[in-house]
Amino acid sequence: MKEVAADLIMFFIIALVSIFAAVMVMEAEDIFHAALFLALLFTSIAGVYILLTAEFIAAIQILVYGGAVVVLILFAIVLTNRAGKVGEQSLKNLLMRTAAIIGFVALLVQPILKTPWPNEMIETTGLNTYAVGYSLFTDYVIPFEVVSLALLSALIGAVYLSKREVGQ
Repeated sequence: MKEVAADLIMFFIIALVSIFAAVMVMEAEDIFHAALFLALLFTSIAGVYILLTAEFIAAIQILVYGGAVVVLILFAIVLTNRAGKVGEQSLKNLLMRTAAIIGFVALLVQPILKTPWPNEMIETTGLNTYAVGYSLFTDYVIPFEVVSLALLSALIGAVYLSKREVGQ
């Protein structure tokens, strides 16, 4: 029973950090700070995966979203010289965003309340991280390398395009 209480407390702490980071992504005046809050949001979501005993998904969340995607966004900000302050926010814009958020939360809460949740935790068996990693680097090594080459070529193309614009 104490494990469930500790997990519940940790969930609410992680949920509060996630909500804070999501709000700060929208409300940050500097786009660079918004990207850093996005990294905090992605990392806190990995904490939820750890609570669900999905260690591999948590590691991928941190590596891919918390690392690669945020670094890509930061590269885009720096290379396009878009760093700076966000424009003025009007009251009408704030009300529209608030209404959209309330509507979106209402849509998400409906299925959560209607879902029949199990009363007991499902026990995991075996080392799922090892099995997924082994399969990734044996059975799916070619697609893995193709994706890495595609990402590398996209990065090289972004650097080339940004250098060409500066030179003109």
